[in-house]
Amino acid sequence: MSLFVIPTTIIDNKDELNKAAEWYKLISERTARTIVVINEFSENSGGDCGSGDCYKNNSGDCGEKSDSDCGEKSDSDCGDNSGSNGGVKKEFENGKSSKCDISIDIKTENYIKAVSETILKGTKAEIVIVNAQKGEGKEELLRVLGHIKERTEEHKIVTHLVKPGDVVLLVMPQDIQAPAGRLILPQVQTIRELLDDKCIVVSCTTENFKRTLTALVTPPSLIVTDSQAFKEVYENKPTESRLTSFSVLFAQWKGDINTFIQGAQALSTLNDSSRILIAEACSHAPLAEDIGREKIPALIHKTISKNIKIEIVSGYDWPENLEAYDLIIHCGACMLSRQQVINRIKEAEKINKKITNYGVCIAYLNNILDKIIW
Repeated sequence: MSLFVIPTTIIDNKDELNKAAEWYKLISERTARTIVVINEFSENSGGDCGSGDCYKNNSGDCGEKSDSDCGEKSDSDCGDNSGSNGGVKKEFENGKSSKCDISIDIKTENYIKAVSETILKGTKAEIVIVNAQKGEGKEELLRVLGHIKERTEEHKIVTHLVKPGDVVLLVMPQDIQAPAGRLILPQVQTIRELLDDKCIVVSCTTENFKRTLTALVTPPSLIVTDSQAFKEVYENKPTESRLTSFSVLFAQWKGDINTFIQGAQALSTLNDSSRILIAEACSHAPLAEDIGREKIPALIHKTISKNIKIEIVSGYDWPENLEAYDLIIHCGACMLSRQQVINRIKEAEKINKKITNYGVCIAYLNNILDKIIW
């Protein structure tokens, strides 16, 4: 979700108006929902006189001006508001202060019309009218934001796989990639959702996985592991315990799991001349044993072909020439919105390129994709 406040200053500048229109359209396309807040004028705003500061009012002149403050102005010095500039017709009165301030009254209905027809035309944006000085529109804005929260919560990370009271075991390697003193975002979000759903959450590192299973009276209903530990966890888990990974869960939460599965299956079609793009949404500095930069490429070279060319992008970098790649492997996208991931999927699909996700890819390369859940 994106929330924007459109500044009134762009409305009387055609170039800025056009730039804003392109920007808001782009943002609206890349987010699930766009809320645009329009702040009404409730008080006169003024500025010091100078070149271009005195405009014609409806009567056709500049009004009374103090020579000491404004100097003499001819009609040619005054802007003209007789027409429509950017779709908004402005009414001007000369200011009453000694600084020759100009009182600007932008009619709200015309302003809203300009915003909706010029800036937001063709977008999915929703307009909310507020008046910061009068405190008007606050309740409506809070209502809209509250509704967005409800919609976001409809799509679950993991609790669609369990019920209250289930024991869920999380396997979370604390290696060099794990931030010191804290858990990574997918782990935190998964734990919180499980706790909110009244599940019993048990966590361990990979080396303590077997010991943790022994300590439990009954096998866990679900095991969620870091994808890089898929093989070891699968080989040692109880038969009755279902298995998934944080990345696979995020594949269905943030993206399209079916598309990602089809993308992983395309790995079998690659050859020595194939090219793969690995997209990492985080912009952290490369680390030793990095899953995207080292572990997945090593697994691909070992399993498919050592000659496959692999390129890596990070952060918001996203190549325009996706045609150059035979497969795209995306991270879990914990730092991106669902709409951003869906848009990346659509870009790949437009040119018939396969796309998958870290966890789905690793599960496929370890021959357990048909043995996990999501």
